[in-house]
Amino acid sequence: MTQNETAVKFENVYFSYDGNLALEGINLDIHKRDFMGVIGPNGSGKTTLLKLILGLLKPEGGTVTVFGKPPHQSRNVVGYVPQHTSFDMTFPATVLDVVLMGRLGQASGFFKYSVKDREVAENALRQVGIHGLKNRHISELSGGQRQRVLIARAMASSAKLLILDEPTASVDSRNEEDIYHLLKELNLTTTIILVTHDLGFISSYVNRVACVNRRLVCHPTSEITGEVINETYQTQVEMIRHKCGL
Repeated sequence: MTQNETAVKFENVYFSYDGNLALEGINLDIHKRDFMGVIGPNGSGKTTLLKLILGLLKPEGGTVTVFGKPPHQSRNVVGYVPQHTSFDMTFPATVLDVVLMGRLGQASGFFKYSVKDREVAENALRQVGIHGLKNRHISELSGGQRQRVLIARAMASSAKLLILDEPTASVDSRNEEDIYHLLKELNLTTTIILVTHDLGFISSYVNRVACVNRRLVCHPTSEITGEVINETYQTQVEMIRHKCGL
């Protein structure tokens, strides 16, 4: 596989906080249009892994590249959906206003959006299935709808790589299934990295699973067993499979 076909590459990466190793000897290739799930216990290094890809941290040893470049040079093609995003429900922002924020790095002027910016934002809303809500105030939406807005905002950045940190943590099981199904559709054209604790759901959608606990071991989805999970979490974990409408 050539460098042009690799979305993210870790080569013998180390990172520590105040001398305490968070990640050790990480080697990982994420290919274009991969849909990779990332699992591991709290404090295992999952968020650190994401921050290295986003260029918010620099490795102490080894190298990280995103589409063949250092991460800080690839931010304009990476969309990020954080784990916790709070909205000021009194702020007069519509759904379209929020999604347009994803165009700030592309906009021609400060808070000045072009016709193209608006077309891209509206297309992102169509992709996530809520274009009809574009003029709604953000406070009028359900939790699942707001999560779709955040995904649309990330997609509006013209992202070739979409990174999501537990995107379904605050939604019910019905909306969770809808969001995963949406991500599977987006994966037809976009590389996706998804951090999650929901081991049952991800096995039905992702192609590979990266098990992180300071070190990293990558498995095809078919190889994820109870034994693998228990080794990753270093405790007994029950894996519940959900029935998904695929």
